[in-house]
Formats: sequence, structure tokens, C-alpha cells
Amino acid sequence: MELTDGQRAELRQLARRASGCVSERAHFVLLSDKGKPVPEIAELMDYSAETVYSWLERYRRAGVAGLDDEPRSGRPPGTPHLKGIVQAQASQSPGCFGYICSCWTVALLATHV
Repeated sequence: MELTDGQRAELRQLARRASGCVSERAHFVLLSDKGKPVPEIAELMDYSAETVYSWLERYRRAGVAGLDDEPRSGRPPGTPHLKGIVQAQASQSPGCFGYICSCWTVALLATHV
């Protein structure tokens, strides 16, 4: 796979900021661009060659968006407004709610919400 400088920069940024599997998928593409064969990428990243091939193909078809997870089947989240509530609470300092901490921790925010 051959990438443009812009594509490389976009993938490097994604590899740094994304978490887990999406970051690894960006590395698949970057390693392929460097001329690494798929079996070597698979061994290096501890995936099957078939998995690497499928993600490279998804990148070819859809670009960076193709590296994201697709929506999963199953029950939707039970509280669709929870993200907005948490963001609204976290946008204010804990002192506004009577806490003595100057910034939110995950534990404090979870207890508060």
C-alpha cells in the first residue's frame, strides 16, 4: 500500500490519539506503507494475516473511517442522555458542588453522578 504524505500524517495522528484496536489498525496501514508484508505485520502485531488483510481492505475502501468499529448488535445503552449529563457536570469545577478537590477524578465524578 502506498500512502500520500497527508494520509501518513492522518494515520500517525490516529495511531497516537485513538485507543486500542483503532490505533493498531492504523499501524497495520502504516507498516504496509513501509513495505512490510502482511504476514510480517500479522506476526509483529499478534493478529492473523486474514485480519490484517481485511483491515487494509477496509482502509482502501473507506479511508480512516473504515478503521473504526462498526456498531454492534444487541441492546442499546440504557441511558442515552448520560453522556450529556456527565459532560455538563464535569464542565464545572467540583467546588461548585461543595467538594474540596480542584479537579474531577473518575471516582469523584462517578460518585457525584
